[in-house]
Amino acid sequence: MSKKSAIGFLNLCKPSGPTSHDMVDLIRKTYGFKKVGHCGTLDPMATGVLPLAIGQATKLTRFLSNEKSYRGTIRLGIQTSTDDIKGKIVGGDLKLASQIKLSDISEIIHKFEGYIDQTPPNFSALKINGKKMYEIARKNEESADILKENQIKTRKAKINSILIEKFFSSNISNIPEDKFNEINEKKTQNIEEINNLLLSTNRNEILTEIITKIDCDGGTYIRSIARDIGSLLKCGGTLSSLLRLRSSSFLLDSDKLVDANELNKYTFDDIIVNKLIPPEDALGNLPKIWIDNVNLNKEFRFGRPLEVKLVGKKSEFRQGDLVIAMKKEKKFGNITTIVDSDNNNNDKENFIIEMLGIATVLDITNKRIKIKPYIIL
Repeated sequence: MSKKSAIGFLNLCKPSGPTSHDMVDLIRKTYGFKKVGHCGTLDPMATGVLPLAIGQATKLTRFLSNEKSYRGTIRLGIQTSTDDIKGKIVGGDLKLASQIKLSDISEIIHKFEGYIDQTPPNFSALKINGKKMYEIARKNEESADILKENQIKTRKAKINSILIEKFFSSNISNIPEDKFNEINEKKTQNIEEINNLLLSTNRNEILTEIITKIDCDGGTYIRSIARDIGSLLKCGGTLSSLLRLRSSSFLLDSDKLVDANELNKYTFDDIIVNKLIPPEDALGNLPKIWIDNVNLNKEFRFGRPLEVKLVGKKSEFRQGDLVIAMKKEKKFGNITTIVDSDNNNNDKENFIIEMLGIATVLDITNKRIKIKPYIIL
């Protein structure tokens, strides 16, 4: 497989700092792939799973399943302009946060499960009048009027589960009242500057934090959840760290994971042979059909409807469903021939197994299935 013909997905582990697009550029330049695209943005601060589509797989990103999993740390007592610790402090109450108990959090956490309405952070990639919100928000005094005038619309988000993994309660009862007054007067400062005001106190003792595990659908803003939890607790909240554990079928705990900080470990051949995930494996949420005739293979390439042998149960397919169209060729020296898909196995030394594209199911009988090409690779 050459740099030009490479197709598949990389399960990249993104470090904190770079943007998702930075990661696309890094992989493109490091390995010389012509086409690279990411499958779901991670904020610069966030770390963890960032799937990348390589080559013709960039056509397939919208067919990946929508499930995401995160581990997020929410810092209570602080509210910021960006809803994470990279922003300016605009509110919050550290003293009240220090009085929050685990039972208080448990009482409100269930309100964030199921379908919820979310207001996106001001610093997000959503657009108002053709401009991204974070570009507007960076203009400071001008941004408030524009964002208020357009009244950022709430969006539906689906939270499948949210669990409290750990809770750290602060111990700041010994901090003088004048210290809190000084903090309240410094709300436009950075978080680190606020913490430095508490010189006589161990920094860890002033933090009230919750570590949560969140399973959700794509499009969910974890920063908004952090902000809204802080709001319900009346002390303010912001996201202090975020780790993506899963995106679609890509997992942090996987032998296919590629650490972006350790690319020097992987040659181009290492990536192709050991790390590149075939598109049909990444799209495991879609059923497969096998094209076992040379002429039908050509028909698919030309985008024409065709009938193929039904392998599997009829109940696995429905009219209108999307399916993965596969071909399998047996090698005979330098000659290949398409074989019957009933002999389906993954012996790649003897067979060439290739995804042809995505198809729509037109009709099904007990023995045949009619499909129409939808995406041709």
